[in-house]
Amino acid sequence: RLDLLRGYAGLARPLLGAARADTVRLDGMRVRIPGPVSVRASVLAGTVRVRKLIDAVVRGGDVVVDVGANVGCVAACAAARVGAGGRVFALEPAEDNLVVLRENLCVNRLSQVEVLPVAAGATADVRQFFVRGELSAVNSLFPESCYAAVTRIVTVPVVPLD
Repeated sequence: RLDLLRGYAGLARPLLGAARADTVRLDGMRVRIPGPVSVRASVLAGTVRVRKLIDAVVRGGDVVVDVGANVGCVAACAAARVGAGGRVFALEPAEDNLVVLRENLCVNRLSQVEVLPVAAGATADVRQFFVRGELSAVNSLFPESCYAAVTRIVTVPVVPLD
């Protein structure tokens, strides 16, 4: 638990940056997180546990799959860990997130990340994707959510991870 608290404490500078602008420094990289301060803070705070896990288990040359890559905070962290000899597959079906994800990867020269504009599922398919909010951050293949109301429904390709 103390390690997790340190992770949140390590977000102090990025959170302060997120209060002023939509581009922050995170793990030595410039990452744009669009939206109001509340969304930017939520995205940053939501990455703490996953980034700690990546730091603990991912090594140079590894392969990481980031399902629901959003704007790329986790994919960027994973890319830094796997290095030039590794690979990160960033799955993200929401078009607005894809634009920012690709921008963040380009700005940080993270060529070891391959963006796949798809959702993950049990079988290859085309399904309804439930987008929530003006800026999509809690989207899902399922209509039910405790986070936000569905604002639009789009059709997306779905691929199995294997």
